[in-house]
Amino acid sequence: KYLSKITYINGSIEFITSTLTKMLEKINIYENGGLIREIQFNYVRIDDSGYRDPRRLLKSLVLKDISTGQTQQYTFSYFNEGGVPQYDEFTKGIDFWGYYNGRYNNTDLVPKQKIEMTANAGISYSKSAFINIGGADRNPNLASAQAYTLRSITYPTGATTTFTYELNQYLNSVA
Repeated sequence: KYLSKITYINGSIEFITSTLTKMLEKINIYENGGLIREIQFNYVRIDDSGYRDPRRLLKSLVLKDISTGQTQQYTFSYFNEGGVPQYDEFTKGIDFWGYYNGRYNNTDLVPKQKIEMTANAGISYSKSAFINIGGADRNPNLASAQAYTLRSITYPTGATTTFTYELNQYLNSVA
């Protein structure tokens, strides 16, 4: 169940969700029994991959003052909209921190590595033996990691805020 209404002295806020998508579509604000403001949420569908709930991005918010009829629109843009392969929530194409890295061919989550076999349980080796384990490429990829993350907000005044992201970093050394 979703929050549908907040009531306070002399007013209320009503949250309207889509019966189909369960996403927030509109917020109505009432004062002294009358509607004073509407906030409309506009989404764009970003895939038709057959998922139970197709993914959507918030493309704009429109605020309307009921008494004046004046509107203000905020628009949103995202990185790589539609520019990355479809992936599901069970993908193995993730980096060391769990962000999507676009490596959809990974068959497991164990990074590809060579390990040295050591003597165990009475088994001894005459020389060092190495085996390869894992097969996943867990290296980060900026373009894939930032897919569908917020790129910018354009305000009703025309001003824009642009966001910059960077990858996690780590020291890859052997002691």
